[in-house]
Amino acid sequence: MRRPRRVLMFAPEPVFTPRGTPFSVVGRLKAYSDLGVEVDVVTYHLGQDVPLPGIRFHRIWRLPGVRKVKVGPSLVKPWLDLLLLMKASLVWKPHRYDLIHTHEEAGVIGVLWREIFGCPHLYDMHSSLAQQMTNFRFSSSRWVRRAMEDIERLILTHCDSVLVICEDLRRYVEGLGYGEKLTLLENTLDYSFLWDGKSPGVLQDEPNLPRPWVVYVGTLEPYQGIDLLLASVRTLRDGKAWTGTVLVAGGSHDQVDYYRGLARELGVDEVVSFLGTVGPREAEELVRRADVLVSPRTSGTNTPLKIYSYLRSGKPIVATNIWSHTQVLNPDVCRLVAPEPSDFAAALGELLAKPGLRASLGERARRFAAERFSDDRYRETLLAAALRAMERKSESCAA
Repeated sequence: MRRPRRVLMFAPEPVFTPRGTPFSVVGRLKAYSDLGVEVDVVTYHLGQDVPLPGIRFHRIWRLPGVRKVKVGPSLVKPWLDLLLLMKASLVWKPHRYDLIHTHEEAGVIGVLWREIFGCPHLYDMHSSLAQQMTNFRFSSSRWVRRAMEDIERLILTHCDSVLVICEDLRRYVEGLGYGEKLTLLENTLDYSFLWDGKSPGVLQDEPNLPRPWVVYVGTLEPYQGIDLLLASVRTLRDGKAWTGTVLVAGGSHDQVDYYRGLARELGVDEVVSFLGTVGPREAEELVRRADVLVSPRTSGTNTPLKIYSYLRSGKPIVATNIWSHTQVLNPDVCRLVAPEPSDFAAALGELLAKPGLRASLGERARRFAAERFSDDRYRETLLAAALRAMERKSESCAA
């Protein structure tokens, strides 16, 4: 089976913006580009083009009043996805593409294109559409969840190959009976190609923040556990065991305002600095300059993208011992603790007080990442999933 030469990708996200799924989408594009595959990407009107050889962005028309798209489900997304479908119809050219690669709910478009035009369909499953309804507190309705489950099964039934990003999703899809289509592709790619290496300015206004630095990088959705982090800092301060500064990078203006208010209520606002949304280059620099990295997530099952950059950094990590983390992390490479303020505070306090322990734990994390993850393996895995889609479609046509 020959390699795909041209791929049509549907990405119902603001690509590129510095958050989970858009990072993942750009990772796929980088791998395709490195493999010499040309990709036409149909995506939202928001976000920045990423200059990569062979990659072309096709953006939907602007929807009046829509200047941002929040993480997870929203009432505006169906309208944006309708525009995505319309744009895809204009971009599509018969016999031009060897493969359709869809992300998230755009898998429905992939089903249509496969059935109408006979093009092989690779579905990139970053999360369960049904589970998103509860994970993002969008809807608790049984009917809404059932509808999303039916859509998910429709996509999985009528695609030729499925990419999943973590062990939990692999088990979930296997449990639904689609194991023969599965490929696990963790988001382990080194995303340093997204920035130019210049010195970032995110900390220029605060050059004298007390050390050590405890750094969190990511979104500020409720499941990320920022309230747990703040409560842990209060526990350490109450016990006179706190030294240093907590730096929190990410979140919308409203989210930052909310957590700043919570920090004031807890009496830790003097030692916690909320930086708001930062670019990927600035985020990487924060990780590099950290003394301790934290992921206080309290719920969810997908592995946070940040975990892979945390591991590569060679800095010590404190994370909650929920499945979201433990499907990648283990006690040899980080401190895994219960999602309780006392437990998180104890692990954080130990690392803040022991520079030698920070160095040894960080080095074990770095070695673990170097042994387990590589960009070459990432590219090979993506190519294998694409070839599987093309082979299965060819077999179904022959049958």
